[in-house]
Amino acid sequence: MKTIFYIATVAALAGCASSNPSLQTQSNVDLNKYAGTWYEQARLPNSFQRDCASDVRADYSVQPGNTIKVVNQCKQKDGSEKTAQAEGRLAANDTAPDFSKLQVRFAPKWMSWLPMVWGDY
Repeated sequence: MKTIFYIATVAALAGCASSNPSLQTQSNVDLNKYAGTWYEQARLPNSFQRDCASDVRADYSVQPGNTIKVVNQCKQKDGSEKTAQAEGRLAANDTAPDFSKLQVRFAPKWMSWLPMVWGDY
């Protein structure tokens, strides 16, 4: 019985060892085309939207300096509106901006110097 367990465990872990190919991203994002209102079609459960019941949307507007203002909104279970504001910017690689990725910060502006407050999207 132990032999079967060990074989099954090794087989299961062997599948975890493989690497996935890197995801190809758009080489250049035009922020003006990205701007506008985006409506949520579906989502996996997550902690920051736990009370959102309907009308989930994100409004993106281009700001000076190639930044984006992000306003996420939803209608909560009790009927009230929930809003979260963020700032977005083009992600940077080692030498220049990466025009294929966006970083978004929901933390206060004074925390902008911390790398972990900028999420990659």
